[in-house]
Amino acid sequence: EVLPLKSAVVQVAWLGVPFGATVPGVDFRFADALAQDGDAPEGTARPWPLAGGTHVYPWPFELGAEPLPAETNGHVSFGIDAGSGEINPEAAAAWSEALLAVPGSRLLLRDNRFGHSDAINRLIETFGDFGVAHRIEVVSASSRNEFLREIDVLLTPFPFTRPYAAAEALALGVPVVALSLAGAMCEDGACLVRRLGLAERGLAVTTADYVKAAVAWAADAAGRATFRREARSRFSASPAYDVAAFTRQLEDAYLGMWRAVTGH
Repeated sequence: EVLPLKSAVVQVAWLGVPFGATVPGVDFRFADALAQDGDAPEGTARPWPLAGGTHVYPWPFELGAEPLPAETNGHVSFGIDAGSGEINPEAAAAWSEALLAVPGSRLLLRDNRFGHSDAINRLIETFGDFGVAHRIEVVSASSRNEFLREIDVLLTPFPFTRPYAAAEALALGVPVVALSLAGAMCEDGACLVRRLGLAERGLAVTTADYVKAAVAWAADAAGRATFRREARSRFSASPAYDVAAFTRQLEDAYLGMWRAVTGH
C-alpha cells in the first residue's frame, strides 16, 4: 500500500468533495460558515469555517435594459446549466413538475456537450418519463452570459451544482432556485442564496418546496422585472463578489491554520 506523503507543514483541502480529502496528512478543509454541513465521515480533515464563503465571483457583464425573455417569447423559460452527470432522475422529476405547473413554459439546457447522439438520447429518455421531453431545448451559447440572457429563472441542479452559474445569474438579475442538502455539493449554491438574503424565495429544503419556488417566480413577472432592475445595487457590494475581501479572508485563514498547527 502506498500512502501519500505530507509535502507541507500545513495542508488544507479546498473545493472538490464536501468534506475535503480523506487521505492522511490533510489538516483542515475550508467550509462555508453558512453550510448545513451534515455528518462528516470518519477520517476527514477538520473544518475551517470561512465567514465570507468558500467562493468569490468577479462581477460579470450586466444584462442591461432589454426585455425579459418571457416578454419576448410569450412563455416562461426555466434554465439549467449542468453537465450530463448532473442531470439525474430526482432533479429531472422536480424540473418536469415545475414545467407541468406552468402552462407553455420551456426548460432550456445550456449545451454542455449535449450534441452527441448518446447524450441527446439520454435527455429524451430522462425527461420522456415525465412527459415533457418536447418542452426541453438545448441552447448552444458561446458563454454563460449569453445563455442567461435567454432564461427567466435559473434552477440549480442537485445534489451536485455549479455555484458559478448561480452567482452569475443573480448578478445579472436572473432569479435562482436552489436546494439545500446537508453535506452535498449543492450546498455551495444554497450558501450563496443565503448569503445574498434570498432564502425566502430562492432556497428550498425539500424538492416539493423547490418546485413551489420555481413556480412562484414563473408566475411573478413584476417580481422578476424588479429583481433584474435592482440586482446591481443589491449585490455588487456583497462579499460574495468582493475579490479583495475574499483574498484577505484567505490570508487570515492560512495564518490561523499555521498558528494552530505550529503553535506560533
